[in-house]
Amino acid sequence: GNLRRMSAKPELTAGVGWAEKAVSVPIFAFVQRGEMMLERMQSLCGQGNMKGVRREALKMKETAAKLDNEELVTLSDQLANIAGSGQTADIDTVIGQVQQRLNHIMNYSVRGMLVHNTLTELSEDLRLAARSDRKTAHIQLAKAAAE
Repeated sequence: GNLRRMSAKPELTAGVGWAEKAVSVPIFAFVQRGEMMLERMQSLCGQGNMKGVRREALKMKETAAKLDNEELVTLSDQLANIAGSGQTADIDTVIGQVQQRLNHIMNYSVRGMLVHNTLTELSEDLRLAARSDRKTAHIQLAKAAAE
């Protein structure tokens, strides 16, 4: 649904091919959407609207399941169960755990993209060096080694 239509931040996908963007866009969009859901849950929790919190948690669970993120599915399920049971003493703890998980997903996605971009640039430098004359090859290899 909405995940495919949202676009990633251009600076996070610069130099990335279409296949990598197909993976990164849903992840960045999911984290952004998850953070908005968390804000709504916190607001609803502050209003004492546990039915609303449960509804948002179930939406988050459904979205996390589409991305096969088992830990977030489990946390969302816990959140929905706590909100549904009325035993809300632990709700802030679980909301905090969901926030940590979203941060973790985003951090690793960004790191993965940076590693991919660096390796792509490095392989391009090596390809250029292999096709170049001796002097240019040394320059390209020195550049690759510096990275």
